[in-house]
Amino acid sequence: MHVLSLARVFISAEITAKEEIAKLQNKVLVGSQLDSSNTKIVAIQNFHFTIIFIGEVETSLLEQIILNLAKIKFNSFKFNFTKIGGFPNSRNAKIVWIGVDNEGTRKMVDLQKSVLRVLHVLVPQEKNRFVPHITLFRIRSGAVNLESMIAKESFSISIGDRITSLALKQSILTPLGPKYHNITEVQAE
Repeated sequence: MHVLSLARVFISAEITAKEEIAKLQNKVLVGSQLDSSNTKIVAIQNFHFTIIFIGEVETSLLEQIILNLAKIKFNSFKFNFTKIGGFPNSRNAKIVWIGVDNEGTRKMVDLQKSVLRVLHVLVPQEKNRFVPHITLFRIRSGAVNLESMIAKESFSISIGDRITSLALKQSILTPLGPKYHNITEVQAE
C-alpha cells in the first residue's frame, strides 16, 4: 500500500507592520467587549495576506508549484490599512479583519491574478471575490455586530506597509492553532 505525503499549503503576501496591527487588534477586542473564551485571536506571527489557499497537495505537485512560483515577477508596492471589516458581513461577523485602501486593493488583486496565471493548471481557481485582508480574530460561536461597535468607538487607522515578497507556506493544524512555515519565498523586483 502506497501512503501519500500531503502538505496543506497556501500562498501569502508578507507584511512588516505586525506590531501596529497587534495594537489595533487589541483595541478592537477591547472595544467589542467580546468574551475572550469565545474569541480565537490570531497570533502576531501569523499575520499575512492569503493570496491563494491551495489546500492539501502531494509532494510531486508541491514541487511543481515551487518551480512555477519562482517564475513570478512583481514589483513591491506600498499600501495603507484603512478599515475594519468582517465575514460574512459587518453586522454578523464571525471573522474580524483589517482591510486596505482602494489602491492597495487594486494592487493586491493584480498580484493575485499574476499568481493565478503562473499556477493556473496546478491550483484550484478562486471562486469567491478576493478581499485583501489580515484576519484579526474569529468568533467561535455567535457573531459580533462590527457596525454598532465601530459607531461607538473611534478607530482611526493609520498603518502603512509594503509588500516585498510572496511565500508558499505550509499550514500545520495543531490544537493550539495553525503553525505556518515558509517552504519558499519570492522577492519583489
